[in-house]
Amino acid sequence: MKTLLTAIVAALLGIGALAGCSSDHGSAEAEFAQMMIPHHEQAMVMSDLALSNNAGPEVSALAIKIQSAQGPEIAQMRAILDRYDQEEIHSHGDHDMPGMLTEAQLDELGGAKGSQFDALFLAGMIEHHEGAIVMAEEVLGQTDDPEIRELAEQIIEAQRAEIEEMRQLLVVN
Repeated sequence: MKTLLTAIVAALLGIGALAGCSSDHGSAEAEFAQMMIPHHEQAMVMSDLALSNNAGPEVSALAIKIQSAQGPEIAQMRAILDRYDQEEIHSHGDHDMPGMLTEAQLDELGGAKGSQFDALFLAGMIEHHEGAIVMAEEVLGQTDDPEIRELAEQIIEAQRAEIEEMRQLLVVN
């Protein structure tokens, strides 16, 4: 009974195994997709801001690269949820997942322009990518599903490379 109650509370709070609690949303694989979809969606929002806030050419190019990678990954994770007969979770607070920016940080980013925007974007996206890596590494220790393993490894590899690129851009800017 205590496990069921914990699962219900975790589900209502929008947190799951990736945040250290059990959940009634299903397997670690489904929970990974449920958490990573809104995480990737926030990266898409941040990238949209880069393309509309006069970001420098390097940051704009990076934003396009992020969108090109994460859009298809979101579609893949939605298909994974279908396969596991699970639904997306749409209510995540500012700190439910590692690396998520708060609403205040997103507002600050949205109001910035030019080099100020670039610096905020790069710092925020580094933090965001580091959070995604934590989530992907965590699911690797919890799954035998080859598709999830491949996706998590792909996320880790791509986001580590982008973190290095962003650190270089921070030094230049």
